[in-house]
Amino acid sequence: MQLDLFRDSHDTCLRNEAIDALRRRDVEALKRAVDRLRASFPDDYSLGDLDLLAGTALDETLPDSAPRIAERLARIDTQLYPALCRVLGEKAARRWLEPLFSRLAGGAAARVFHREHARVYAGALFLRANDLAAARAAIHRVPSWRRIPEPLAWMTEIAWRENNPAEYWPLAAELAWIAPSLFDPLLSRAAPEAVRRLYADFLSGFEPDDEGEHPEAAWFPAWLLVEHGELLEHFRPIDPHPSKPARCAALLVNLLTGERQGLSPGIIEQRQRLRALAPRLFARYMAFR
Repeated sequence: MQLDLFRDSHDTCLRNEAIDALRRRDVEALKRAVDRLRASFPDDYSLGDLDLLAGTALDETLPDSAPRIAERLARIDTQLYPALCRVLGEKAARRWLEPLFSRLAGGAAARVFHREHARVYAGALFLRANDLAAARAAIHRVPSWRRIPEPLAWMTEIAWRENNPAEYWPLAAELAWIAPSLFDPLLSRAAPEAVRRLYADFLSGFEPDDEGEHPEAAWFPAWLLVEHGELLEHFRPIDPHPSKPARCAALLVNLLTGERQGLSPGIIEQRQRLRALAPRLFARYMAFR
């Protein structure tokens, strides 16, 4: 069978013309290219995605309320992003969406943070736009942001993306205690490879003392202090938390600090408290002594 090289390459040329217009964000050129592709190849596999993108992806109107921004985000996540991935590839799709998130964030910049609308707060949107400085500034406008799961998670992600251990270790520890359900997916998506490796080691070797009373992630900071005491300096700025895993971590910070100072007088009492709270963790801690 002899191929018609012109015809078999013409669809590729028309498809690429549409993709180039999409990359340039030129809506009129995109629509014209899609029409030409449809006229010559009405069954082309890319037409469904290109029609969707031509009709909605370049809509630059700004939603005027939190629910409308949420609706726009839902459409982006469930329709536009999958179509962009199929047309441009995953990495290019994420980059293509960044200006869109930036515009949404600018429109939401004056809105006060409310947990029920956390996804549409400017800090979250600037983070999706990969504008880390603007995201950080917006998060700092949230009163007591470090005690609220979503802003704490956003700031942890910023520190992870910037690969700043002095900032991300205390934030990650607090997130593991305050919102362990946010910690796991965020770590998988945004943490540096070194952090992911440590967490994998933790999950494979840790035996919790509380029989499921707390999620495993909540014990990660205490385990790190036992297994990787060289990280002690990063854990000193941690804000206190009343949970058992957090109290164990605080005790370990004091114990490791006291040991470096030459077995301070209260160290025996602190060891007894750690043993009472978490016997298995205490046994592992003592194995290094």
